Amino acid sequence: MAENLRERTRRAVRKELSAVALDLFLEQGYEATTIEQIATAAGLSRRSFFRYFASKEALILGKLEIGNEDMVQALTERPPQEPIWTSLRRVFDDAVAYQSDSRQRERGLRLQEIIGASPMLAGAQATQFAALQSELVAVLRERSPQTPELEIRSLVSAAFACLQVALAVPAQDGGPALGEILDRSMAALRPLGAQDTSD
Repeated sequence: MAENLRERTRRAVRKELSAVALDLFLEQGYEATTIEQIATAAGLSRRSFFRYFASKEALILGKLEIGNEDMVQALTERPPQEPIWTSLRRVFDDAVAYQSDSRQRERGLRLQEIIGASPMLAGAQATQFAALQSELVAVLRERSPQTPELEIRSLVSAAFACLQVALAVPAQDGGPALGEILDRSMAALRPLGAQDTSD
């Protein structure tokens, strides 16, 4: 279902608040950054901030949620007849672009440090990740009703495992780009008969 104007506007503001907040977290630390500072930097009042996020913790979880929603939307928009494995590779395009940018990668690492330092945030992230996989499975189940759900769940889990393997490879000057590393990782597990993920 397409988002209406109000939903798109709210989503855009949430993204902007998340980006502004992460800049401040990097500059002065998570604990030292106040909601008032985030709101002011984004051009909002404190009251307006709470229309979008209930707390700093909710803001971080909201940023993760936005990224998850983008992945689900990307999968929804893939061609219906495209092999599942190829679709899953393409779902990671935005993540690859984000991680390939050194500044964005640094922001992502800092965000993970903040999450890792909080049992509550770490637990919530794990819950969101499980929900993301379930949503991707639901999209694929509707698109490919003839494919056993066990197979779909296995493919989704394996695709994320390939992404984690690729992200764990240290970046090297002159070395292969992250997208190429991910292509290789996913090609190693490409199901019989699926198209090349680099197509």
